[in-house]
Amino acid sequence: MPEILYLLDGHALAYRSYYALTAGGSDSSRWATTSGEPTAGVYGFTAVLLRILEQENPDYIAVAFDTGKTFRHSHYKEYKATRAKMPDDLRPQVERMRQMVDAFNIPRLEVENYEADDVLGSLAIWAAKEKGLGVKIITGDRDLLQLVSPRIVVSLPSGKLSDSEDYFPADVQRKLGVLPEQVVDYKALVGDTSDNIPGVRGIGQKT
Repeated sequence: MPEILYLLDGHALAYRSYYALTAGGSDSSRWATTSGEPTAGVYGFTAVLLRILEQENPDYIAVAFDTGKTFRHSHYKEYKATRAKMPDDLRPQVERMRQMVDAFNIPRLEVENYEADDVLGSLAIWAAKEKGLGVKIITGDRDLLQLVSPRIVVSLPSGKLSDSEDYFPADVQRKLGVLPEQVVDYKALVGDTSDNIPGVRGIGQKT
């Protein structure tokens, strides 16, 4: 068995933690310090991180965060244009999460003009091909299923905050009906509403 590198999508975990603990963002008032600083996202993020460290005992681990707009926005101005704005009380918590990752002495990865997904994907391919490591990506973005291989597993949310489902090549084919290496073409054809990618007119998941 090769050593395993765990790669965490910081922003994906921030959103998932926040919405899981605040009933979809509608009840965040009780998640705050006595001084009023919001804590739902930080608490959930920390719980997931500690569970991974204590129960899965990764050989290596790193966390990637988004930095803002990326090169995709310059190519397609409508990219992610339909997404809801980050909740005001979640924004400051992301900085707290960065501070906490640093306090754990875990490498924090951020590259201007690129998404956390881009960083995770590049590092996963490098670690698997060049270093012979196994890689487990903890994210909420199904786009990363394109990376799944015998050495790369993608873990997506399932049910409760602490639950997740690991995707191997056969799982990707079962879920999407295509192989991991075909996910890019599949997404281009059917579109992606979460990223506001239109796809090809008349083509959907069943056609």
